Amino acid sequence: MNTISEDKPIYKQRIVWPPLIVFLLIHIIGIYGWFCQFTSFHHKTYIWTYVLHVLSGLGVTLGAHRLWSHRSFKAHSSVKIVLMLIQTIAIQRCVFFWSRIHRMHHKYSETDADPHNSKRGFLFAHISWLFYHKHPKLIEKSKQIDLTDLRNDPIVMFQRKHITTLTLIAIIISVVVPMVLWDESFINAFVASTFRYLFTLHTTFLINSVAHMHGLRPYDEIIEPRESNVVKYLTFGEGYHNFHHTFPYDSNAAEHDWRYNFNIASLVLAILEKMNLVYDLKLAPKS
Repeated sequence: MNTISEDKPIYKQRIVWPPLIVFLLIHIIGIYGWFCQFTSFHHKTYIWTYVLHVLSGLGVTLGAHRLWSHRSFKAHSSVKIVLMLIQTIAIQRCVFFWSRIHRMHHKYSETDADPHNSKRGFLFAHISWLFYHKHPKLIEKSKQIDLTDLRNDPIVMFQRKHITTLTLIAIIISVVVPMVLWDESFINAFVASTFRYLFTLHTTFLINSVAHMHGLRPYDEIIEPRESNVVKYLTFGEGYHNFHHTFPYDSNAAEHDWRYNFNIASLVLAILEKMNLVYDLKLAPKS
């Protein structure tokens, strides 16, 4: 019997060109924005850009990641709404999509079912995973991920339903505020907003690339995720990646909280806990 014909076809990487072309154009605009900051930006535009970066970064770190992907703490509805809104500013799609991808990453890390499998190279893990047709294993295994909690969350589902509108509003606000409040030009406001988006995106993506390839593995030397000092400073405390993959439910995403580690996200979480706005924070056992 000829069994060769029964074998599954070998997966071949095929580029999805439309998103790749769009991203290339966005990067050209963003690079131009980076140069403009040295020549024509109003000083308040720097501040505005950084504020948006911090807010959107915390929306990703505390909201999409620690709250919704890992359920590492519970939050009052007002906090969840704020986290949803500032996560929208990051323009990394909706919380539902973000959390589904991240849960796949943890469950099938460094396999063909991992959306940004670092075994396929630095560039793939960092960003080019967005531009390839999905691996059949990823498609198959994604159907087995439990997303019941997300589907039952009205805030998550509201954002998912209205993500296009919410994203457009976020972009418009980021551009219009500098134009109205301190008379920044449209071009400067637009390219500054684009640069901010790319900076936030790439610092987030460093977790998938750098923190899976460079650094120490003190908690589990078998897995690929590493502790990265560079990443922890750029992502408000998400660089303790070997710990995080060992104890993904820990609300600090690190062995120690903000008092002993650089972890801005955990500091914000501690403040919110003092205000009784978040509760049931999960922590890994100290032993």
